[in-house]
Amino acid sequence: MGFGEGRVAYMVNTMESAPAQSLFVPEEPETSLHGHAQKRLASTYQIDSYLHADESKNKAVICVEDTFASHLAIEIMRRCDHHLLSGSQVLRIGSAQDVPSAVKLLRNAGLWAVGLRGGDMPSACEFIHNLPDDAAPEKVVLADPAVEAHFATEPYSVSIAELLTGVADHHNYLREIAARLMLEESVVATEACRVYAVARDESELSAVVDFLGST
Repeated sequence: MGFGEGRVAYMVNTMESAPAQSLFVPEEPETSLHGHAQKRLASTYQIDSYLHADESKNKAVICVEDTFASHLAIEIMRRCDHHLLSGSQVLRIGSAQDVPSAVKLLRNAGLWAVGLRGGDMPSACEFIHNLPDDAAPEKVVLADPAVEAHFATEPYSVSIAELLTGVADHHNYLREIAARLMLEESVVATEACRVYAVARDESELSAVVDFLGST
């Protein structure tokens, strides 16, 4: 066990053995943790916070990997079923591999929860479905001709394909584009995913929408 893991284990043990209604204020609990472990710790906090939020009981939960996947899921619902969008909350888990376990945890707590993962991930899991196409969402959306054309015109006037040349990790695509355009990553993700969804025929997105509406 590493030093960071030991600190987290100590923190958890202390909390579990404390008297009822004790108050804890953890300060930088992620210190000394590996990057992947930090993501898992963050997703655990997020799920726990969601379970204890009053408003969570009235909405369906859609678990996704990250910011880009959440924007894509939202824009697909906005394009095809705004009622489904208004009745759902998208929860970012931090790792595609952890989406099934997050869904299981939420369903065990009595909540309606499903997961959406990129097309590059296996889909043979209960209550889990893939986003469109057979690649990571960033690759699918940012390589789409409609999205490329959108950013090639004013006020952006950039070639997404040229901008991403040499960027090996698709998780860094948003950062590269946002830095060039001097925009927040969430703004780029929202705009790209909306253009992608609007350019699709609804039949191309129906598998995802039908899954969300019937699971």
